[in-house]
Amino acid sequence: MSNEKKYFQDKIVLLLLSVNSFLTLLGSVMILLKVGNSGDQTRIIQYRPELGLSAFNKGGTGPIYAFVLFVWFIMIFHTFMSVKTYNLKKDYSILMLAFCLLLLSLAIIVSNSLLALP
Repeated sequence: MSNEKKYFQDKIVLLLLSVNSFLTLLGSVMILLKVGNSGDQTRIIQYRPELGLSAFNKGGTGPIYAFVLFVWFIMIFHTFMSVKTYNLKKDYSILMLAFCLLLLSLAIIVSNSLLALP
């Protein structure tokens, strides 16, 4: 049996891939809907607490759209690396998918926090 066939028959790997795919789609849709609903084209893109009252730096929506690319890049990169490392050790592959789950969750939380502010 080929390694990719074994990879896609592993139940833990399939569970992690499914959750990661769901989080990728959820994050992309949430970001695109929130940016699309905003009437103005300026958003808060940085927070610098040492600046005092002018701690929020505003900019265009380009950096916010970069979160969508980042979420997809995380998913594709971790899946590719997980497939490649599965034949070396199964635990490394599962750990890589778990890190993908963590990164996707953090990306969704950070993008949601940036988009919640006016």
